[in-house]
Amino acid sequence: MTSYRALPVLAVRRMLGNWRLLSSVVVGTLVAAAILSATAIYADAIRDLGLQHALRQQSPAAFDVSILTSNVNVSATAYPRSTSRQDAAVTNALHGSIGRVVRIATSATFYPSTNGQKPDQRNEARPRANLIVRSALQDEVTLVQGTLPAAHGRGASGPIPVAIGEETAKSQNLRLGSTFDLYPFWDEKAEPVQVQIVGTIRANDPAGRGWGTNSGGLDGTTRGWATYFLFIPADTLFGAVIERLPTLATDYENRYFVRPDALNARIAIPVANGLAALPTALAATETRPSVTSALEPVLRSFDQKLFFTRIPLLVLLLQIGGIVAYYLVMVSTMLIERQAAEIATLRSRGATTGQLLAQYGVEGAILAALAALAGPPIAALVVSSLGPMPAFRALSGGGPLAVHVGSGAYVLASVGALIAFASLMFPAWRATRVTVLEFKRSAARPRPTPVLLRYYVDVLAVATVALAFWRLSRENSLVSPALFGAAK
Repeated sequence: MTSYRALPVLAVRRMLGNWRLLSSVVVGTLVAAAILSATAIYADAIRDLGLQHALRQQSPAAFDVSILTSNVNVSATAYPRSTSRQDAAVTNALHGSIGRVVRIATSATFYPSTNGQKPDQRNEARPRANLIVRSALQDEVTLVQGTLPAAHGRGASGPIPVAIGEETAKSQNLRLGSTFDLYPFWDEKAEPVQVQIVGTIRANDPAGRGWGTNSGGLDGTTRGWATYFLFIPADTLFGAVIERLPTLATDYENRYFVRPDALNARIAIPVANGLAALPTALAATETRPSVTSALEPVLRSFDQKLFFTRIPLLVLLLQIGGIVAYYLVMVSTMLIERQAAEIATLRSRGATTGQLLAQYGVEGAILAALAALAGPPIAALVVSSLGPMPAFRALSGGGPLAVHVGSGAYVLASVGALIAFASLMFPAWRATRVTVLEFKRSAARPRPTPVLLRYYVDVLAVATVALAFWRLSRENSLVSPALFGAAK
């Protein structure tokens, strides 16, 4: 007993020797850590289900983040730097919930002419045209006739090859090989840009998320006049087009897909704050940026609703902690009473109260450490298994609940382990103060049963807590209006 370094070995040997008596304490300690950590895990799972339910109320396309920079001079060197800055800002704002990116460049308006003459400026219904660059166009469209336009770089001669929507080609009587001149609206003295249709295309999904703010899709059917959307590769825009028309300005749109399945309650507010700060951050580096997304209001509304669920959760946590502490105190007291003779014998052989408490302290610390580590995984397994239950089947799809074991779960598991440690040490402290004579006297003349146990006050307390828990879980209130009368 003089060397405290031997205490861990001695504690393990005593625990193995008394495993039958200690098993109830081990189970209680694990239950304490698991139940308290399950509170955090269950709350996270329910919040995640609530967020996913809120996100399903709108189309995923509404949550996509669209960044539009208007009337930007075309530059092959400035554009990559701009997109890189925007990518970094959006990635930082969305906290890992970003999906694919669609990039669209729409040129300023041209007036097309097919007869070699300048368009009639007095005709308000004259056709318009826009050169459009779209990333991964070949994946979004089906080629109806001809070929997709090849890149037309600097120094290339001849008309610029373009693709046009099938419906526009039919309505405007445009065919493969049709050639016409594009007159820029902003510079009447500029030479026109000649283009030639080399392919007609049809959108695979005209209402798909990737079409961004281009509500007309491939054909611009929503406008009041004929509009030609002429699709070209990016190398053509930054090559032959800008070479022939250096004053060209373009609207750039980067549309970032948001993955709703990657959003959870823990990052809801950071994402909302990131989206709120995005316009200010981009305004410092980009030209007239406009950011649109319906995600931030949904996340804000979800967080406000979540606030009112935290108070009942705190009450539930206190109730669970009280029940667990009561169980552990009762079990530890019975364990220590079984070891009272051994404790008295050690006291008679010179063991001090501090030495005996150190021995029990090492045992309690070992149990607490094991419970703090094993409690959250056990709780996660139990909470996950609630998915197929009728109460959660509609939200979980009949599968296991998606659970997250975070730092909060381990903190609460450590609190449960500390409760178990204290519940073991308190009766041990009382028992180590008893000498051999006091033990024999108490064995010959047992103490009267305490009032707490004699009149079943403890059972009444447990029943009261259970009733309060039932009321809160079923009615969200401890009392009913029928008991005290409805408020007037």
